[in-house]
Amino acid sequence: MSSSHAIRRTGIIMCGMATAALLAGVSYAASRSELAKSAERLDRETRAAAAHADTVSPVYRDDVHELAQRVAEFRSAVETDTVSDSEVSADFKRVAVSYEQFRAEVDHARTQQSYADLRAVTAPYEDIERELGIHAGYGTRE
Repeated sequence: MSSSHAIRRTGIIMCGMATAALLAGVSYAASRSELAKSAERLDRETRAAAAHADTVSPVYRDDVHELAQRVAEFRSAVETDTVSDSEVSADFKRVAVSYEQFRAEVDHARTQQSYADLRAVTAPYEDIERELGIHAGYGTRE
C-alpha cells in the first residue's frame, strides 16, 4: 500500500470515527422491525458487492468483505430481541467505519462496478442512519 493510500485510509478511518462519535448514546425511534428491514437490505447489497469484488481490486475486495461482515453482525444484533439499543449502536459504529473505508476504496478504484456497488449499498445505509436518528454532517452521498 502506498503512503498516499495509507494516509487517505487514515483520514477515512478518522471520518468513520467521527461518524461513530455521533452514535454515542443513540437511542433510535424506529421500531426494530423497520430497522431490521433496512439491515436486511444493507446485508443483501453488501453480500452482492462482495460476491464479485475480485473483479475490482484486492483492496476493494478486502474492504467490501469487511463491510459485509460488519453488516451481518449489525443485522444479527438488530434481529435479536435481547440485544440492547446501545449494543446495536456499537455494531453500527463498526459498520460506519467500514462503510467509510469502502467509500474511499470506491473513489480509488473508479470502476463502473464499484460505483454501482456504492449506490446499491448507500441507499439502505442512509436509511439506517435516518432510522437511528443520525444526521451525518458531510452532505449527500452519491
